[in-house]
Amino acid sequence: MSYIIKNVNENDITLNSALWDNISSVAIDKVNWPELFPAAITTTAKLVHNDKGIYVKFECDEHPVHINFKHHNGEVYQDSTVEFFIAPDINAVDYFNFEINAEGYALIG
Repeated sequence: MSYIIKNVNENDITLNSALWDNISSVAIDKVNWPELFPAAITTTAKLVHNDKGIYVKFECDEHPVHINFKHHNGEVYQDSTVEFFIAPDINAVDYFNFEINAEGYALIG
C-alpha cells in the first residue's frame, strides 16, 4: 500500500476542518486477529502534515462503540480503538505507537 501525506499550510486543523474534504482516504482492511475480530469494521484514514505535526483523521463504522477507559495511557486497547504507527527513521527498528479510543483518549508507546 502506498499513501502520500499531503503538506498543508493550515495551522488550526481539527476533525471538522474543511481541508479534509479534499484529502484522499485510505482503507484500513487488515485484521491481524480474525479469530478474535470476525466482523470487519469499515475504517478509513486521511493524513496531512504541516510544520507543526502530522494529523490523522480516522472514520470507523463500528456498532456498538465500546468506551470504558477515560484517561490517557490507560487500557484504551480494550475499547473501540484505532492505532497509528510511525517510525521517524525508516532504517531504524524503533517506532511510536498511538492507540486512540473513540473519545480521544490515547495510549502512547
